[in-house]
Amino acid sequence: MRLGRRTFVGALVVGGMMMVLPRALAQPGGDGSFRDEVAEVLRRRRPALRFTLPAGPETIVVGSAHIYTGNLQRDVEGLGGAAREQAILHFIDRLTRDWKNGETSTGSWRLDKERLRIQIAPAAYRNLSVELLSRDFTPQNIIVYALDETLSYILVTREMVTSWGVDPGLVHAAAVAGLDRLSEKTSIAVSRPAGGPGAYAVLAAGDGYDAARLLAPRFMQRLRKALADTVIVGIPGRDRLVAWTPDCAARAMLAAHVETDSESLSHPLTGALFVAGPGGVRLATAAETAAQHG
Repeated sequence: MRLGRRTFVGALVVGGMMMVLPRALAQPGGDGSFRDEVAEVLRRRRPALRFTLPAGPETIVVGSAHIYTGNLQRDVEGLGGAAREQAILHFIDRLTRDWKNGETSTGSWRLDKERLRIQIAPAAYRNLSVELLSRDFTPQNIIVYALDETLSYILVTREMVTSWGVDPGLVHAAAVAGLDRLSEKTSIAVSRPAGGPGAYAVLAAGDGYDAARLLAPRFMQRLRKALADTVIVGIPGRDRLVAWTPDCAARAMLAAHVETDSESLSHPLTGALFVAGPGGVRLATAAETAAQHG
């Protein structure tokens, strides 16, 4: 599936081997009114297209594919009448056509390995009908692997690894290196709480890999250099990473935000805290977590 730079796709084809997800989410409309508008256009202009409207206010399900409408809403902003309707139809038509002719990879390890990125996903992804290449990470999350596209990514299945003819360990190593390369110019803005010690940084680069940077060693080394040798890290959602010094005066507020954001952000991950230091990254202990919330 090859998409133009302005195309935003949130598709999950669970009946086959393709799984395409959005890289970064626009701010959602929230009330579902735009999704209802899209549905009304499809009922009138594409009556043969079978779709359902799940509980989420920005998602339309076509067959086994889940379409996120958030960035489509942004793209048609300012349009009205026939032009707005045509833009909606063009978006849906292009998606459904691309799914029929979609590709998961080139089939060439030499070409595909440069696009690999490590990613973090909910553990429930192991229950999909496609078998993703994955590793254990936390009780709530797993490590998966993405083939990067312009504004989307494709999660790697075991069938794809078989087509490459390589060991899964090589996929992991290439994906870690790929995200580190992508993160070389990712900025780290350090803030300091008023009237207290410590420092913190909030990463929201918007490229779909913010939380996964927890697993990018060179990026984490830069983050620790900017903050402290050992830092506390939260990854409440795919598009958010928060890090702070253990003595940060704002630590209780930051830890609370990680917990609440893990239930409210798009693509939520976990409210757990991590400790990143010279020896790598690990889950915070119960005592360490309590100290940060205290």
